Formats: sequence, structure tokens, C-alpha cells
Amino acid sequence: MRKAAKTDANQTQVVNALRQAGASVQSLAVIGKGCPDLLVGYQGVNYLMEVKDGSKVPSAQKLTIDQEHWHSVWTGVVHVVKSENEALKIFEGNKMNAPHQAVDFIIKKAPEYAKAKSKRVYLEEFRKSKKALLMKDALTKGIEAANAQEREAYSHPEYMELLEGLAVAIEIEETLKWHLEAARMRTDIWRTEQANARMEGRATE
Repeated sequence: MRKAAKTDANQTQVVNALRQAGASVQSLAVIGKGCPDLLVGYQGVNYLMEVKDGSKVPSAQKLTIDQEHWHSVWTGVVHVVKSENEALKIFEGNKMNAPHQAVDFIIKKAPEYAKAKSKRVYLEEFRKSKKALLMKDALTKGIEAANAQEREAYSHPEYMELLEGLAVAIEIEETLKWHLEAARMRTDIWRTEQANARMEGRATE
């Protein structure tokens, strides 16, 4: 079993700051061999980050030999960060592309949202059918009172399992819904920022 690479003391703080900003963070420490510490996803863009402790002496902040080799052969971008602020500033450099990335994200996720919604609607409708079937089963067992049949249906393991599935479907749909809404809001925010910048520019002319 491969031993995970040693991480710097401030990595937990960096990860927490990134997640509080809304980023997804996956540790890559288990890969080792010079691979960067973190894979970060933010607003539809992936980032590789190597975390160094900025409080240490400069010589202790340098890349290891394995890290230097990994960075040299990697044809993509790797960001070396020494603090929470440095990690968060990487996102700022991506603001100009934010509206295009937000639209791309909406296009990519729209089918997933539609599928999640259709599954939720299906389960909601099937729940009614399942209740009727279970009530019918209760009747065949000699339970004639409708309210008693209903109690049997609601307490049946298959009905409980269906409810659990419905809960998961609702969670997936709502998560996708608000991710899409957040992407739409980013384009609105960008539009407002651009309008404000133009107004400021005219005011200083």
C-alpha cells in the first residue's frame, strides 16, 4: 500500500477556506511522487494546488525534487499557495471568464437536473400507486377498514423504502437546482459589476 505524501501544517486551514468559499476539494496526498496536494473545483473550473507553509523559512517552502519533476512534466497548470489568501486569490484571476463558465455549467448540468426532476415526479406519482397496491394486499389479508388498510400501507417496508428513495431524489434535484441558480446569479452579478465599472469610468473622465 502506497504511503501518503507528507502535507504541510497549514493545509487544513487552506482546505477549510476553499470549502467555505464554495469550492470542492479533494486531497491527492495519497498519490505521492510529487503530485500536487489538492484538486479543487470552483465555478466549473478545476485547479491543482500545491500547499506550502508560508510561515516556514524560505528554504522549507521550496518544492521537493519529486514535486519539481512532476511540475516539469505536467502540461497543465499547478498553483503553489502558501496561505488561505493566496489560494482564494487564484479564483479572482478567473473572474473575466465567469459568465462563460457559468453558462457552460448550466448547459452541462441542465440534462442532469431534468433527469433528477423526472425521477422525483415519477416517485411521487408511484407512491400513490404503491399505497393503493399495499392497501389492496391488506384487504386480501382480511383487513377491511380503509383506515386500517392505510396504516398497513404506510408502515409496510416497501413503502418506507420508496419514501427513502424519494428523499434522495428530492435532495439530488434540489442540489442541482440551486447549483444552476447560483450559476445564473453569477452571470447577473458579472453584468452588474461590468455596468458599475462603466459608470465609474465615465465619472472619472
